[in-house]
Amino acid sequence: MAKVLLQKRYKFFKNLLLIVLIFCAQKAFSQQSYSDYACVFSSNFMELSAGLSHQTFNPATANANTIRICQNALRTNFGVSNTKQIAETAEAIKETGDSATYKKLHAMLKKYPGQTVEQIAQKECLTVLQTSQLYFVAAFSPILGEKALDVWDNARLIALYRFSLGAKLISEQDALAAVKPMVDALKKDCANWEDFWARYLIGRQFSGLEQLKYEGFLSTSRQAYQQSQKKINFEEYAFTPTPAATKAAVKMEQTGYHPAGKAKTFEQAQRLLQPGHVFAERDRATIEKLKKDFAELPCVLYMELSVDYAAKAYRKAINHAQIIDEILKTAGAKGDSNQLYNDIFYLYAESALALQKCDRASYAITRLGSAEKKSGKFMELQGRILRMSIGTSPDYDENLAMAKKAAESFRLAQKNGVKLNAETQEWMKITLGEQ
Repeated sequence: MAKVLLQKRYKFFKNLLLIVLIFCAQKAFSQQSYSDYACVFSSNFMELSAGLSHQTFNPATANANTIRICQNALRTNFGVSNTKQIAETAEAIKETGDSATYKKLHAMLKKYPGQTVEQIAQKECLTVLQTSQLYFVAAFSPILGEKALDVWDNARLIALYRFSLGAKLISEQDALAAVKPMVDALKKDCANWEDFWARYLIGRQFSGLEQLKYEGFLSTSRQAYQQSQKKINFEEYAFTPTPAATKAAVKMEQTGYHPAGKAKTFEQAQRLLQPGHVFAERDRATIEKLKKDFAELPCVLYMELSVDYAAKAYRKAINHAQIIDEILKTAGAKGDSNQLYNDIFYLYAESALALQKCDRASYAITRLGSAEKKSGKFMELQGRILRMSIGTSPDYDENLAMAKKAAESFRLAQKNGVKLNAETQEWMKITLGEQ
């Protein structure tokens, strides 16, 4: 009996010792794992910035060259050059980054079930880039699910803080504290490393849509991944996925974006909108070709309107603006917080003013979004329309009231940061009796 009791006690203490050892090991691991995981999750960025470390949380070794690499990477990838911009950029990525954009467009697909990308782009008055992004979302929404591009945004947030640390803009303690939520999210939102990299690469392509560099971004990131595999044993780092994450795992063969049909044709519209491009008569032939497939898309028709305005073909511009106006009315599109919608009616009003058609200009600004009507830009334009309209009424008092309202509009525009020319300022002061 004593022997059995002794064996039981031995077994108990042995198991207790094992539990304690496991607990201590887990505690030690948890203290180190955030920096280790952060290194691995952002390894693609470090591989693309040759010379930076995969192993240490601070990617810059103790020499001036690697510090400069981190500084350049911050400017190139994030537009960050000082400490204040780090938090601002991180917040922008969380609120309006690629994943937020994807989710907003994904919500549109749900809002209009069974509708084509073109039909949705018309109803929502999407810009050229937004339409291109919607084609992308339509292609990947069955694959990515609700998590959208969270993996990509979280990985680049980690890279932002590691680069900031390497550039000596932030302390290691603050950088590590900042990346902990992203590390936790990635560990539970990804089923395994294949799922992580597949989602990461899809996000990388989405970020390259604006300049049609999605194929190049995919290629360079894949190469960087293959190189980092030689330096990091990814399988040493485990995930703790939720059941939903395990069920929704993405495969590497699902990563490539291959637009076809109208999605591919639409890229011609994007080529007209590369940085620095100014619309001119030479673009008209390309726009006419686009109209064969996208005759009802406001963003394509707006390009035609821009060419008309640039060529001072104001009558054509008004006619084309009226066509777009009817399309937007039929689609039920709204102007609040819609860049393209408001740009269309501003150009409509400016074209009408150029021909001294004050009635058409007045109508155009009534179609602007309610939020836009509070802007300095609106007030200045309204002032010019009213000033040009003075004398159009046979009633003296009505003309006088028009002049007062024009001057008040100019004053409000000025208060909202719009710089008025000297002649307008002089006229405003005289009309308001300030001189």
